[in-house]
Amino acid sequence: MSIGRCALSLCISLENITIPDSVTYIGAGCFSFCTGLESVQLSGGIKDLEPWTFARCDSLTDINIPSGVTGISRCTFACCKSLISVTVSGSVTEIEENLFGSCGNAVIKASFGSHAEKYAKDHGIKFEITD
Repeated sequence: MSIGRCALSLCISLENITIPDSVTYIGAGCFSFCTGLESVQLSGGIKDLEPWTFARCDSLTDINIPSGVTGISRCTFACCKSLISVTVSGSVTEIEENLFGSCGNAVIKASFGSHAEKYAKDHGIKFEITD
């Protein structure tokens, strides 16, 4: 099952969403400009986060990227002005450029030696070890 490109974009009253395990694909920009979105629970079945998936989700403060996700595309969290924490599972082996774009306070949390740690260090992003 999938959620299409920009399917829920501009749903400004959307505050919380739980993506069930039956969902394996979320299209680019799916939740972009959902300015009231505060909480997201992602499915373990999703393999990649497409570009701009959560761009301009102004109320989102933290998110957990679950085990099973292997790639995070460019600008996934661009301009999420309240975002302070992204916890990344060890299954993530690719993170594209400009992940946060204008999210100056965001911290990546992940395992020591993970791809997420390398990305954070290479891009001057704050990093915290999770285990």
